[in-house]
Amino acid sequence: MSARRALVIDTAGPVIGVAAYLGDRCVSSYEQRIVLGADGWLLPVMGDLLDELGGLRAEDLVVVGVGPGAFTGVRVGVSAALGLAESIGCRVVPVSSLALRAGAHPRCPRLVVALDARKGRVYAATYDTTGVTPLCTSPSQDVPPAEAFTGEGAVTGEGAVVYEALLPPGLVLVPGPAMVGVNRAACFLDAPAVDPGLLQLAYLRGEDQVVTIPKADRRSKPDVRPDPHGPRREG
Repeated sequence: MSARRALVIDTAGPVIGVAAYLGDRCVSSYEQRIVLGADGWLLPVMGDLLDELGGLRAEDLVVVGVGPGAFTGVRVGVSAALGLAESIGCRVVPVSSLALRAGAHPRCPRLVVALDARKGRVYAATYDTTGVTPLCTSPSQDVPPAEAFTGEGAVTGEGAVVYEALLPPGLVLVPGPAMVGVNRAACFLDAPAVDPGLLQLAYLRGEDQVVTIPKADRRSKPDVRPDPHGPRREG
Protein backbone atom coordinates (compact mmCIF):
# COMPACT_ATOMS: atom_id res chain seq x y z
CA MET A 1 0.00 0.00 0.00
CA SER A 2 1.38 3.43 -0.92
CA ALA A 3 2.01 6.04 1.78
CA ARG A 4 -0.78 8.37 2.84
CA ARG A 5 -0.67 11.80 1.24
CA ALA A 6 -1.78 15.02 2.88
CA LEU A 7 -1.99 18.75 2.29
CA VAL A 8 -1.72 21.09 5.30
CA ILE A 9 -3.12 24.65 4.95
CA ASP A 10 -3.30 27.65 7.26
CA THR A 11 -4.36 31.22 6.42
CA ALA A 12 -5.23 32.57 9.88
CA GLY A 13 -2.52 35.24 9.96
CA PRO A 14 -0.75 37.59 7.56
CA VAL A 15 1.82 34.86 6.87
CA ILE A 16 0.00 31.93 5.29
CA GLY A 17 1.33 28.49 4.50
CA VAL A 18 0.69 25.23 2.73
CA ALA A 19 2.65 21.98 2.84
CA ALA A 20 2.60 18.57 1.19
CA TYR A 21 3.19 15.33 3.11
CA LEU A 22 4.00 11.82 1.99
CA GLY A 23 3.50 9.62 4.99
CA ASP A 24 4.79 11.60 7.96
CA ARG A 25 7.41 13.42 5.89
CA CYS A 26 6.95 16.97 4.67
CA VAL A 27 8.15 16.86 1.08
CA SER A 28 7.58 20.53 0.25
CA SER A 29 6.14 23.64 1.88
CA TYR A 30 5.64 27.32 1.22
CA GLU A 31 5.01 30.28 3.51
CA GLN A 32 4.34 33.83 2.32
CA ARG A 33 3.22 37.14 3.80
CA ILE A 34 0.02 38.23 2.03
CA VAL A 35 -1.94 41.43 2.63
CA LEU A 36 -4.80 41.04 0.13
CA GLY A 37 -5.91 38.29 -2.24
CA ALA A 38 -4.68 35.27 -0.30
CA ASP A 39 -6.59 32.89 -2.56
CA GLY A 40 -4.75 34.30 -5.57
CA TRP A 41 -1.50 33.01 -4.06
CA LEU A 42 -2.80 29.94 -2.25
CA LEU A 43 -4.69 28.18 -5.04
CA PRO A 44 -1.80 28.04 -7.56
CA VAL A 45 0.63 26.90 -4.83
CA MET A 46 -1.81 24.19 -3.78
CA GLY A 47 -1.93 23.09 -7.40
CA ASP A 48 1.86 22.87 -7.57
CA LEU A 49 2.04 20.80 -4.38
CA LEU A 50 -0.72 18.48 -5.55
CA ASP A 51 1.26 17.91 -8.74
CA GLU A 52 4.31 17.02 -6.63
CA LEU A 53 2.27 14.51 -4.66
CA GLY A 54 0.59 13.09 -7.72
CA GLY A 55 -2.77 14.30 -6.43
CA LEU A 56 -4.84 13.20 -3.44
CA ARG A 57 -7.04 10.11 -3.19
CA ALA A 58 -10.11 9.31 -1.11
CA GLU A 59 -7.90 7.65 1.54
CA ASP A 60 -5.75 10.80 1.87
CA LEU A 61 -6.53 13.93 3.86
CA VAL A 62 -6.47 17.69 4.08
CA VAL A 63 -5.42 19.32 7.35
CA VAL A 64 -6.55 22.92 7.78
CA GLY A 65 -6.08 25.60 10.40
CA VAL A 66 -9.53 26.74 11.55
CA GLY A 67 -8.45 29.75 13.60
CA PRO A 68 -8.61 31.71 15.72
CA GLY A 69 -7.62 34.50 13.36
CA ALA A 70 -9.06 37.06 11.01
CA PHE A 71 -12.46 35.74 9.89
CA THR A 72 -11.91 36.49 6.20
CA GLY A 73 -8.38 35.11 6.26
CA VAL A 74 -9.36 31.86 7.96
CA ARG A 75 -12.21 31.37 5.48
CA VAL A 76 -9.80 31.46 2.53
CA GLY A 77 -7.87 28.43 3.72
CA VAL A 78 -10.89 26.56 5.06
CA SER A 79 -12.88 27.10 1.86
CA ALA A 80 -9.94 25.93 -0.26
CA ALA A 81 -9.51 22.85 1.93
CA LEU A 82 -13.21 22.00 1.84
CA GLY A 83 -13.45 22.51 -1.90
CA LEU A 84 -10.50 20.15 -2.42
CA ALA A 85 -11.84 17.54 -0.01
CA GLU A 86 -15.33 17.63 -1.51
CA SER A 87 -13.98 17.18 -5.03
CA ILE A 88 -11.89 14.17 -4.04
CA GLY A 89 -14.01 12.69 -1.29
CA CYS A 90 -11.16 12.68 1.22
CA ARG A 91 -11.16 13.49 4.93
CA VAL A 92 -10.63 16.91 6.54
CA VAL A 93 -8.76 17.35 9.82
CA PRO A 94 -9.43 20.70 11.56
CA VAL A 95 -6.57 22.00 13.72
CA SER A 96 -6.21 25.12 15.82
CA SER A 97 -4.11 27.69 13.97
CA LEU A 98 -2.37 28.43 17.28
CA ALA A 99 -1.55 24.74 17.76
CA LEU A 100 -0.01 24.59 14.28
CA ARG A 101 2.33 27.42 15.23
CA ALA A 102 3.13 25.75 18.53
CA GLY A 103 4.16 22.63 16.64
CA ALA A 104 6.93 24.59 14.93
CA HIS A 105 8.68 25.02 18.29
CA PRO A 106 9.18 21.67 20.05
CA ARG A 107 10.71 21.14 23.48
CA CYS A 108 9.10 24.19 25.12
CA PRO A 109 7.53 23.43 28.53
CA ARG A 110 5.60 26.70 28.31
CA LEU A 111 5.01 28.36 24.94
CA VAL A 112 2.59 31.25 24.45
CA VAL A 113 1.31 31.51 20.87
CA ALA A 114 -0.30 34.80 19.86
CA LEU A 115 -1.81 36.20 16.68
CA ASP A 116 -2.58 39.89 16.26
CA ALA A 117 -6.34 40.33 16.72
CA ARG A 118 -6.23 44.09 16.00
CA LYS A 119 -7.98 46.63 18.24
CA GLY A 120 -5.15 46.29 20.75
CA ARG A 121 -5.81 42.59 21.39
CA VAL A 122 -4.34 39.18 20.58
CA TYR A 123 -5.66 35.67 20.03
CA ALA A 124 -3.52 33.61 22.38
CA ALA A 125 -3.14 30.19 23.98
CA THR A 126 -0.42 28.45 25.96
CA TYR A 127 1.13 25.10 25.05
CA ASP A 128 3.52 22.48 26.34
CA THR A 129 5.43 21.24 23.29
CA THR A 130 7.70 18.72 25.02
CA GLY A 131 5.53 15.81 23.86
CA VAL A 132 4.72 14.40 20.44
CA THR A 133 1.77 16.77 19.95
CA PRO A 134 1.45 20.29 21.43
CA LEU A 135 -0.60 20.14 24.61
CA CYS A 136 -2.85 23.16 25.16
CA THR A 137 -2.53 24.21 28.81
CA SER A 138 -4.75 27.29 28.56
CA PRO A 139 -7.64 27.79 26.11
CA SER A 140 -7.58 30.17 23.17
CA GLN A 141 -8.63 33.66 24.21
CA ASP A 142 -9.22 37.09 22.69
CA VAL A 143 -7.42 39.27 25.26
CA PRO A 144 -5.24 42.38 25.65
CA PRO A 145 -1.52 41.59 25.22
CA ALA A 146 -0.83 42.27 28.89
CA GLU A 147 -3.13 39.38 29.83
CA ALA A 148 -1.58 36.98 27.31
CA PHE A 149 2.08 37.79 27.92
CA THR A 150 2.67 36.77 31.52
CA GLY A 151 5.02 34.50 33.42
CA GLU A 152 8.10 32.79 32.05
CA GLY A 153 8.82 30.63 29.03
CA ALA A 154 8.77 31.25 25.29
CA VAL A 155 6.41 33.17 23.02
CA THR A 156 5.83 33.08 19.27
CA GLY A 157 3.45 34.33 16.59
CA GLU A 158 2.61 37.59 14.85
CA GLY A 159 0.96 38.95 17.98
CA ALA A 160 4.21 38.59 19.88
CA VAL A 161 6.04 40.48 17.14
CA VAL A 162 3.52 43.32 17.06
CA TYR A 163 3.56 43.73 20.84
CA GLU A 164 7.17 42.73 21.50
CA ALA A 165 7.68 45.88 23.61
CA LEU A 166 5.12 44.51 26.09
CA LEU A 167 6.83 41.15 26.66
CA PRO A 168 8.00 40.63 30.25
CA PRO A 169 11.69 39.77 30.83
CA GLY A 170 10.95 36.09 31.46
CA LEU A 171 9.03 35.53 28.23
CA VAL A 172 11.48 35.02 25.36
CA LEU A 173 10.52 35.52 21.71
CA VAL A 174 11.65 32.33 19.98
CA PRO A 175 13.35 32.32 16.55
CA GLY A 176 11.12 32.32 13.50
CA PRO A 177 8.11 33.94 15.20
CA ALA A 178 6.25 34.32 11.90
CA MET A 179 6.39 30.60 11.11
CA VAL A 180 2.99 29.09 10.38
CA GLY A 181 4.11 25.56 11.24
CA VAL A 182 2.64 23.75 8.23
CA ASN A 183 6.02 22.13 7.56
CA ARG A 184 6.09 20.62 11.08
CA ALA A 185 2.54 19.35 11.23
CA ALA A 186 3.12 15.58 11.01
CA CYS A 187 1.84 15.17 14.57
CA PHE A 188 -1.60 16.42 13.47
CA LEU A 189 -2.07 13.95 10.61
CA ASP A 190 -3.70 11.39 12.91
CA ALA A 191 -6.02 13.89 14.63
CA PRO A 192 -9.78 13.23 14.31
CA ALA A 193 -11.30 14.01 10.91
CA VAL A 194 -14.74 15.55 10.39
CA ASP A 195 -17.41 15.55 7.73
CA PRO A 196 -16.43 18.48 5.46
CA GLY A 197 -19.99 19.77 5.58
CA LEU A 198 -19.84 20.16 9.37
CA LEU A 199 -16.44 21.79 9.81
CA GLN A 200 -16.55 24.87 12.05
CA LEU A 201 -14.25 27.82 12.57
CA ALA A 202 -12.63 28.52 15.93
CA TYR A 203 -13.77 32.14 15.75
CA LEU A 204 -13.47 33.93 19.11
CA ARG A 205 -15.51 37.04 18.25
CA GLY A 206 -18.85 35.34 17.74
CA GLU A 207 -20.41 31.91 17.54
CA ASP A 208 -18.56 29.24 15.59
CA GLN A 209 -19.41 29.48 11.93
CA VAL A 210 -20.41 26.58 9.70
CA VAL A 211 -18.48 27.17 6.51
CA THR A 212 -19.98 26.93 3.06
CA ILE A 213 -17.80 26.50 0.00
CA PRO A 214 -17.79 29.63 -2.14
CA LYS A 215 -16.57 29.54 -5.71
CA ALA A 216 -12.90 30.48 -5.67
CA ASP A 217 -12.05 33.57 -7.69
CA ARG A 218 -8.91 32.46 -9.47
CA ARG A 219 -8.63 35.86 -11.12
CA SER A 220 -7.84 37.69 -7.88
CA LYS A 221 -4.32 39.08 -7.65
CA PRO A 222 -2.49 38.65 -4.36
CA ASP A 223 -0.91 41.65 -2.65
CA VAL A 224 2.37 40.04 -1.63
CA ARG A 225 4.51 42.07 0.75
CA PRO A 226 8.14 41.38 1.68
CA ASP A 227 8.43 39.05 4.66
CA PRO A 228 11.11 40.17 7.13
CA HIS A 229 11.98 36.48 7.54
CA GLY A 230 12.03 35.96 3.77
CA PRO A 231 9.73 33.81 1.64
CA ARG A 232 10.18 30.14 2.46
CA ARG A 233 10.12 26.99 0.44
CA GLU A 234 11.20 23.88 2.30
CA GLY A 235 11.45 20.29 1.35
